Amino acid sequence: MKRKCINRSILLLVLWLGSGMLALAQNAEDSKAVVKTFAATDADSIRQVLIQTQYSTVNVSSWNRSDARVAVIVSVRAENADRARELLDKIEIEYKRTGDEARATTLVNGDADNFAWLRKHAKEFSIRYDIRLPSTAGLKVSNDFGTLQIDSLRGPLHTLMDYGNVSATALKNNNNYFEGDYANFHIHFLQAGKFAVDYAKIFLDFGFYVRIAGDYNTVHLQRIKKLNVDGDYNKIQAKRIKDLFSIGDFQEITVDRIYNIRTRGDYNKIVLHELGRGFHNFITSGDFTRITITNPKAVAYVLKMDTENSEWKISGLKSESSGKENDTHIRTYYGKPDARALIRIEGDYLQIAITNPSNF
Repeated sequence: MKRKCINRSILLLVLWLGSGMLALAQNAEDSKAVVKTFAATDADSIRQVLIQTQYSTVNVSSWNRSDARVAVIVSVRAENADRARELLDKIEIEYKRTGDEARATTLVNGDADNFAWLRKHAKEFSIRYDIRLPSTAGLKVSNDFGTLQIDSLRGPLHTLMDYGNVSATALKNNNNYFEGDYANFHIHFLQAGKFAVDYAKIFLDFGFYVRIAGDYNTVHLQRIKKLNVDGDYNKIQAKRIKDLFSIGDFQEITVDRIYNIRTRGDYNKIVLHELGRGFHNFITSGDFTRITITNPKAVAYVLKMDTENSEWKISGLKSESSGKENDTHIRTYYGKPDARALIRIEGDYLQIAITNPSNF
């Protein structure tokens, strides 16, 4: 009986290994590499590189040369070797140059927008771009459902990447432009740039001049000099902002340390955890907004409120007031009457809470 059990186990193992080998035999992978160098000439050096693709991984780095190199590796997995080779032949990289502009485009069956066909017929495929460009050259990447990874770039960057992922160490130009709905952006340093996006997630550590236009975005920031936000249903969370300007409804803005902020919109939620030393002003207008301000360092300011049907509680003022008022017009101050900093709140149906130290 024991010997029969052993024989049966061996038989099952052989059948399992055989089915595994059969599955491997029914799947085959083929790949190819295409490399192009765009050399500089006496008339034209490479000033901009354009990449048009989808579902691709694009890696970018700069070098101290005036030419650009674009290397592409394509792999396809299909049910057998012949089918893999057939599908691989359907994928081409088209290179073009016009003056100082170099372009690379991924074509499927001769069409840049035919990736749906490839996804239907290939079991798996991968496309990887490795780009080296001059240190001052610009870059434009269109790569829906793909990824873009950049080390450091001095030239301007323009991305068009719906459902894409963008990560960069340092973007040092003043003219960076990001487009891409449902995209993720992870940037360590951004000199300046505009995000024209919806439903995006933006993670930025350090930036000087940043503008975000769009709706339903989630933004996490560390230290920003100037931030402009224009849109509805955005969530902004930041450690430190020097100047913040926001227009939109249903926004949630939370800042750990702020120096200057202006907002306009309805149904917003604004939380300022600390008025920084050198705080200039907070000016806001809109209805049905919740405002929470904490002033732990006892920064002096003048307060002006013009509101109706609102609830408010403010501590530490010259004339401390709290409660619910149907018609409220306040001009008072915290700390000293000649303070240059200003908090001005206008709107109806507000909920206001401002906490100041009792001793200035």
